Amino acid sequence: NRTINPNLNRTINPNLNRTINPNLNRTINPNLNRTINPNLNPNFSGLILYDLSLRRTAYFIKANDSILSMFDFTNNYIGFCVKAVQDFYNVFDASNKWVGYLISNKQQSYNYFSLDNNWIGFIV
Repeated sequence: NRTINPNLNRTINPNLNRTINPNLNRTINPNLNRTINPNLNPNFSGLILYDLSLRRTAYFIKANDSILSMFDFTNNYIGFCVKAVQDFYNVFDASNKWVGYLISNKQQSYNYFSLDNNWIGFIV
């Protein structure tokens, strides 16, 4: 489906769309915008990814209504999520490789699965 494939749809490809590229858009870059940086903002309200051992491994910044940018806790851009349908996102790494998906648990958070359907974490 080309509408949810960043290699075929430039509107969801951060390498081709500067509005969703944190290296080119300072409003979604936690290194340049402290309000979206959980390390600097104690009132950070974004989503946090926890692994199954309950370690915080990443956080998400809403780039637009369909895209979540993903960062590790040293503020490195590590990927992004594309909303496919209500309550479902496809997850891509920083090189646009499809690596997993998020499914809503209907409690304002998501479960994160690998492409082989292994549960690898949750997002709150």
